[in-house]
This record gives sequence, C-alpha cells and structure tokens, in this order.
Amino acid sequence: MKWSQERFNEIIGKLLPFLKQTGFKEKSVTFVPCSGLTGENLLERKVSELSAWYSGLTLIQAIDSLQLPERSMEKPLRISISDVFKAPGTNAISVTGRVEAGYVSKDDQVLLMPGNEIVTVKSLEMHEQSMKSAMAGDTVTIALTGIEKEHLG
Repeated sequence: MKWSQERFNEIIGKLLPFLKQTGFKEKSVTFVPCSGLTGENLLERKVSELSAWYSGLTLIQAIDSLQLPERSMEKPLRISISDVFKAPGTNAISVTGRVEAGYVSKDDQVLLMPGNEIVTVKSLEMHEQSMKSAMAGDTVTIALTGIEKEHLG
C-alpha cells in the first residue's frame, strides 16, 4: 500500500470545514491515517512509508484518549422525549428519549412539563432490557402511569 502525505492533507482540507460546519471544534478532531486492509496504524505502527511522515497516535490510541462527556447527575431530571406511544394491553403511556440531566428510577414520581402533572414511572427499558434506573446520557423507554397520551401532544 502506498502512503501519501499530500493525499492525507487533502482529505483533512476537505473534511475539516464540513466538520466545523456541523458543530465539531477543530481542537477536538484528530485525523489518523490507517488501513483496515493491512491493519497499518490501527493497533501499532509498522515500519512503512507512513512512518516517514506520520508520528502521531494509532487509531486505538486516539480512541482511548477521547474525553468522556460530563454527565449532569446532580441537576434536576430533564428528558428530551423523541417518541410517545401506548403499549398494547397496558394502561401506561410510554415515552422514549434521552436523559439529559439527573437520574430516574422505577416507581419515582416525576413532574411532566408542560402541563405541570405528576406521573409515576412504572418501568424503564434500555436496549429492550428492563432497568431499575437511568442516568444522564442514557436513552431509555419509560412507561408512565397517571397521564393520558393526549396530554403529551
């Protein structure tokens, strides 16, 4: 396989403006030349043409060095709801969404806004598995009781 620093720089020049436009910060983006075909620079750098001009991280090293997002556990519960449905054969209304801040547990009573209604968390599911709680960063399906679907309009 032939490695070209000019081609690598050309790719960066085309991708970076697009990534910045979509919200990525330039300082948080790392470009790593690697080959899935030969495995070059995935886990380790072999002696090759690439070593002549690239001395940065391997792909695994770059992934391992990523900063984890901060989880807002101490803040009040906030969930961005992406779907609302009524599960067949139950009284519960289910909502699917991402927990943006705080945490929620089975049997918690939570304030539903808008509408200022108190509802009860009947159950939680993540990746089709029953959970006892969910925290900031999790995407969950929550079955709620004490609410009508029309109120979630």
